[in-house]
Amino acid sequence: MKLKAKLVIAFVLVAIVPLALVAIVSALEARRSLRESVGVQVATLVREKAHAIDLVLRNRISEARILATSAEIREATRVANEAYAGQDEGAISRSITRLDTEWISMKKAGGSATARRVMGAGVSRFLQAYQRRNPERYGEIFLTDRRGAAIGQTKILSDYD
Repeated sequence: MKLKAKLVIAFVLVAIVPLALVAIVSALEARRSLRESVGVQVATLVREKAHAIDLVLRNRISEARILATSAEIREATRVANEAYAGQDEGAISRSITRLDTEWISMKKAGGSATARRVMGAGVSRFLQAYQRRNPERYGEIFLTDRRGAAIGQTKILSDYD
């Protein structure tokens, strides 16, 4: 091999190979740095969103507590819960199941008699008025007794129980 060819090969080895190694190391470091930066940004975004969700939930819980202390809510709940007094547990469960089945089957036909009675209750009108003050906040508001049966609602629910 001629000296000129040997010099070219030597030059390539001495100049280009280290340059290629530096480029590879730089690319790997840039990749690591980018991953780290993205990870920090995502973690920050997650914390901010979690904080925003926490504030919304705390606000809604506070509103629910205030709403639950209103005379209309307390009285409707007391009356509904007292209606179970002296009744057999099995009979209560069967009655709720029967009303729930009727409620669901009649929903498309404008609602069962029970659904219409609940919609016409004073506590339902109270909840509807409350909802109208903040329509963007609530898709629906409903109130149940201690058994989970509907006693007040802003629109007919999908089921009674």
